Amino acid sequence: MDQEIAAPPQDSGTVSADTAIATASLDAVQNEGALPDAQKPEYIVVKHGRGYGLRLAAIGLAICLLLGGAIFMVVRRGGGNTLVQSGNFGLVKLPLTDLQKSDTTDAASPSLQVNGRLQVAGSVVLNPSVEPSDPQSGQIYFDKSGKQLSYYDGSKFVAVGNSNVTNITNVNNTTHNVLTGSGAGVQLQPATPGTQQTGNFNVSGTGAVGKLQTTVISSDGGTLYVNPAGATAQQTIAAGTPATLGLTTLANSFEGPGWKDERIAHKVSTGAVGGTATSIAVYYANVTPGDHVQVALYDDDGDIPSKPSALLATSTIVTMSTSGWQTVTIPNTNLQANTTYWLAVDTDSTTVTWPYVGGNQVSCFVYGPFGSMPNPFQTQGCFPGNNNHNIYLNYLLGAGTSGALSSASIVIGPTGQTLFQNSEDSTTAFRVQNSAGTTTIFNIDTQNGRIGIGKTTPAYKLDIAAGDINLSNGRSLRYNGQQVLSTNGDGSKVSLTNFNSGGKITAQSDSFLVQDSNAGSTKLSIDNNGATTFKNVNNSTTAFRIQNAAGTSSILTVDTTNSVVTITSLVSTGNITVGGHIITAGTAPASTAGTAACTTPTVSVTGNDTSGTISVTTGTGCASGGDLATVTFATAFAAAPRIILTPGSSATLGLGAYVDNSTTTTTDFTIGTNTTPTDSTTYTWNYLAVQ
Repeated sequence: MDQEIAAPPQDSGTVSADTAIATASLDAVQNEGALPDAQKPEYIVVKHGRGYGLRLAAIGLAICLLLGGAIFMVVRRGGGNTLVQSGNFGLVKLPLTDLQKSDTTDAASPSLQVNGRLQVAGSVVLNPSVEPSDPQSGQIYFDKSGKQLSYYDGSKFVAVGNSNVTNITNVNNTTHNVLTGSGAGVQLQPATPGTQQTGNFNVSGTGAVGKLQTTVISSDGGTLYVNPAGATAQQTIAAGTPATLGLTTLANSFEGPGWKDERIAHKVSTGAVGGTATSIAVYYANVTPGDHVQVALYDDDGDIPSKPSALLATSTIVTMSTSGWQTVTIPNTNLQANTTYWLAVDTDSTTVTWPYVGGNQVSCFVYGPFGSMPNPFQTQGCFPGNNNHNIYLNYLLGAGTSGALSSASIVIGPTGQTLFQNSEDSTTAFRVQNSAGTTTIFNIDTQNGRIGIGKTTPAYKLDIAAGDINLSNGRSLRYNGQQVLSTNGDGSKVSLTNFNSGGKITAQSDSFLVQDSNAGSTKLSIDNNGATTFKNVNNSTTAFRIQNAAGTSSILTVDTTNSVVTITSLVSTGNITVGGHIITAGTAPASTAGTAACTTPTVSVTGNDTSGTISVTTGTGCASGGDLATVTFATAFAAAPRIILTPGSSATLGLGAYVDNSTTTTTDFTIGTNTTPTDSTTYTWNYLAVQ
């Protein structure tokens, strides 16, 4: 501030502190630039003292002394100028109580009012204080407890800045007081946040968050979507939008006439958005009024080439009246996104023709009586076809629940149903790992359609490593819906079932059984002591066999029809060795006396068809030799056996008996002699019959 202040002429060479230096008012000085040169003041009155005589011009001087930096003043005394500059004065204090008017009404709150612009070359220091109790709009203060500069906006104090908040742009209408922590908004914190806050954060538009940490994510009863980067949010498609799958454009080629009792299914696939199936439309020409039609929706079996599998929905039988599109309602059925289905149709018409275009294994058909749709479509498959006929599915696009979803990576429906769908198939599309991330407990390979438990690269539909599969009692492993391995309620019996014929292999707690499907006949039984029984349902000449590795020769054959056991040596010079006794059993043969046994003889046989003892006691009047006795087998041999006789006593040895007809009969043999027996004498023979 380079201001030249002239002092009025004085008789004295000194200036007293009580002497007025100038008489011009402060208003004149402030408006000096607007006055004519003749009216500009040459000096300012400064009066040291109390009372009304102290002019406001002293205020300007005080400001110059306190805030001005290097101040140079020229005070005109008499006829010469004396230079007054900074450094000539010490600290000057100007009490506001000395500046107030004598008639002030608020002596307790002195103030300094500057009506013009205040320019400070250095800094302004505000003493820390508490929040003013009666603030005015625009008032500022420095809070001594919060260390924060605030201004009054007419209704509340607003913090000017916060040392904990950096790099914030375009933040408006924040209702949370970042200084006091009050309000319902969100308190912004540094990179390392402190205690978790309470409050609300509500964004109605589109936002991007670099890192979001939260304990609860709520969709407020709706569906929650997590979309991959750059993906189109297809779930924004309006729920219930009508859509079709199949051939809707009428083809020029027709096939027929007549499709009676021929079920035919056509392959269709959903896109990235599934939905709800409602009806199937099929186009028939040459309809005879009264013809009937039935439609159905089937799942895909997933094979290569694929075929229709399980029945998902079927219609009632509908009567047709005219040619054209026949739209038949089916029960509402959920359609998964990116999934293959089959549209099946059957009719009893012998006149209809059906338009089609070419394709590659887009259909398959089976024969069967009209009136019901089978489940599954066909156990043994169906005949593939390359004609794509005019048939299509009507459905409503889904809203994001179950499988009727979009390309969102994760979708959680309002009742908790969850879908994970990668934008690209991967061998590690979904994994569950341990906390260290070193072991994969569960892995889903969407590229090959496999699930691994304990395996990072599953090689099968379900691949389990280093673990067991546990079945509760009364549960089963099934193949194509049929029980293969099952347990009973208490776990004491495990059954392996032939799912084709229904036969079972059952292991019980006390035995092992091979039974028929209704357990009415046991083929093989091994009890808890190891006793084993083989039993055929029907007798057979080959009821039980032991064969060589090639299956060309039987070493042991059991014939239950003829009660014969055959042991065959597979080597021409081989032997059958029995390391013990050969013991025979069976019913004893019958016997009759011959003419050489004299009058009233007795004959008896002990043993069986294979071996035994024959006893003949002669009567009286023996006169010549001949047949002594005939032995009849309990069971005839297949061929005439060889009979070996040995005498049982010295008397028998002297008689010289022999077998009379062993090579001519399979039912009996006769003992003869050329010597006349002695009356009332007992003769015995041991015999062995071998075929």
